[in-house]
Amino acid sequence: MKSKESKQKNTRIPKQKRSIERKKLIKNTALLLFSEKDYANVSTNEIAKTAGVSIGSLYSYYPNKKAIYDELVKDLYSNILEKIIPEDLSQFSFFEIIKKYIIFILDSHSYLTLFQKKITALSYQSDDFRELEKPYRIFATNKILSLLEFYSPNLKIKDLSTASFIIHTTVESIVHELAFYPDETQNKEKVINEFAEMLYNYLFKEPL
Repeated sequence: MKSKESKQKNTRIPKQKRSIERKKLIKNTALLLFSEKDYANVSTNEIAKTAGVSIGSLYSYYPNKKAIYDELVKDLYSNILEKIIPEDLSQFSFFEIIKKYIIFILDSHSYLTLFQKKITALSYQSDDFRELEKPYRIFATNKILSLLEFYSPNLKIKDLSTASFIIHTTVESIVHELAFYPDETQNKEKVINEFAEMLYNYLFKEPL
């Protein structure tokens, strides 16, 4: 326990350009390895060796492998979630808004797809890794909730919080199938349209 605490205390925040670049190299190398292999099959020694840095140098920035992984996940979701529904939606119909949201989530999975696939697999295998994703799931669900609250006069559903959870979960499930396991027998555009229509009919009073 002492050695782990000691590593955490001794990690440093890089300030010089060379130090910043070295930390970035370690992160990018870890990202590549985590994307190619299962998390359990990657070691800090392998990350350091592949990056061409000493293990001591790696530990000066990160106390362990999990710390590198946590930072990569944070970077990934921060990059994606800050862009979620950023535009003025008043010019779009309800159906178009739903479709745009699905397409946005699908497009976001084209960024670091292999790593996102590994993250999703880990979250179902380990409570610790599931907990790591929790803040980002909450953020996305709350974003959906804010949209539902805005359009609430037009909705037929009453429990907006539960509906937000259902929408987030089902969108993620469909997107994971399309992004992680592409199937030539499935027409992506047709799946998106059918799914958007299904969500519209679930949510809105006025028929499509």
